[in-house]
Amino acid sequence: DSVALLPLRLCLRFVYMTCLRDPVARIKSSIKFHRKQTESMVTDWATKHAFDPAAPISTGSPSVDNFYVRSFAGREAYLRPLGSVSEADLSKAKQVLGETFEVVLILERFDRDLVQLEAFLGWKTTVLGRAKSTAGKKVAFTATQEGILRRRNKQDLDLYAFADAIAERRSAAANQLKLRGR
Repeated sequence: DSVALLPLRLCLRFVYMTCLRDPVARIKSSIKFHRKQTESMVTDWATKHAFDPAAPISTGSPSVDNFYVRSFAGREAYLRPLGSVSEADLSKAKQVLGETFEVVLILERFDRDLVQLEAFLGWKTTVLGRAKSTAGKKVAFTATQEGILRRRNKQDLDLYAFADAIAERRSAAANQLKLRGR
């Protein structure tokens, strides 16, 4: 039910990692990927509670209302009604993120954070090409719609900043190991 139930280092052959991106950019990307979604549908989900058990991750209010906090804090938090993700949920999500995942990556700073993958997976210096963006559909929120999403995702933006600080520290530590030849 929750990633929080996974004990740290459950299996020594695995490395627990996650990658986050700016919460509003994640929503925009989701709209591009799910071609039938529109900006107005997403705004509706962010202002009137909607939940679709057939597609609980890609549609409805949880997908646009603090999705990261809901996901890291567990099932109970994920199923809360629109606007009811709490500071306690945010604290739990921060705890899970900080204590369960050895590698925390930020998509917008992937070049900075790639060194964590090198350190934990034993990769040699890696150069990645840029992935092709989802072509076709242009996502254009009005300033009002974007404001609604930013306000609605206050806890996600806080968790994202927390994750970025973790990623920065862990990438710096991995760089130090790399410099020492480990």
